[in-house]
Amino acid sequence: MDPTAVTLVRSATARWLSDNIGIIDTGGYGHEGAIASYLVRSGGEAALIDVGYAATARNVMDGLGILGVDPGSVAFVFITHHHMDHMGAVPHVVRSLPRAKVVVHEDPIRFLVEPSRLMRGTYEVLRNNYARYAGDMPPTPPERIEPLREDRSYRIGNLTLRPLYTPGHSQSHFSFYLEELSAVFTGDAVCISRPGLPLLLPEAGPPGIDALDVNAAVKSLDRMKSLRPKALLMPHFGYVDYSDEFVERNKEALVHFNDRISEMMGRGMNADEIAGELRREMMEGLRGYDPDEYTRSVLLGDILRITVMGYMGALLRRRK
Repeated sequence: MDPTAVTLVRSATARWLSDNIGIIDTGGYGHEGAIASYLVRSGGEAALIDVGYAATARNVMDGLGILGVDPGSVAFVFITHHHMDHMGAVPHVVRSLPRAKVVVHEDPIRFLVEPSRLMRGTYEVLRNNYARYAGDMPPTPPERIEPLREDRSYRIGNLTLRPLYTPGHSQSHFSFYLEELSAVFTGDAVCISRPGLPLLLPEAGPPGIDALDVNAAVKSLDRMKSLRPKALLMPHFGYVDYSDEFVERNKEALVHFNDRISEMMGRGMNADEIAGELRREMMEGLRGYDPDEYTRSVLLGDILRITVMGYMGALLRRRK
């Protein structure tokens, strides 16, 4: 599949959140406000943090242009974890970033060098509804990849980016802490949220692609909380001022999903039935609000179903 063949939004959207941090809307799943890529710039150097699906690689590069960033100034592409909605575009964008090194934990490197298994698993769980939005992910040249070192701080001009190990969503998940600005690029260590809606949806990769660990995910949020950052920058989606209350709500959502899905499994319900029941509950919680099509059709559709599958896999493993 040609990654430029699917136009998910009419044009890329991007803006500066501060003098040093920019957000690029990649247009994931054909919607604005679904999947973000972040840019850090200082002293003539820049770095990207997560780059979205392969099918939206063009929007990432267009976003750099909107922000006025020279592709030649991008020294790093940091990846929080190996799911395609975060690193699918890597092999496409590095072709246009002549000096950038892809920095990712050593375990996901195998999916960059040989992505066929990751693509198959992604297409299977997205089904026909959204698989076309993932795009094709060719191999990334090994010489463009640098294994992430947890004990290293990465310099971007005058700024320092520090890896923060935050497992749970995936075993090798990392967030990134921008020290001078006290900002955390969370990856999927936090739930999906929607501006203006009382909605937190945990994400869990299905068995075969990942292994959800709810206890580890809660501890990772506590680790993030211990930094007392000023801001959280989320891939799904956007920026929030840090508060203990927001972190605690995320922890409660992780545990609530675990308990509800466990209870419904005990009643013999399958994944589609559980997802349907949770969707009804979550839509009831949105009564009086006006959720957009993305929330109704995508988040509370296939993404919710995938999360249910991930929780079910984790619960079954613990029962063995």
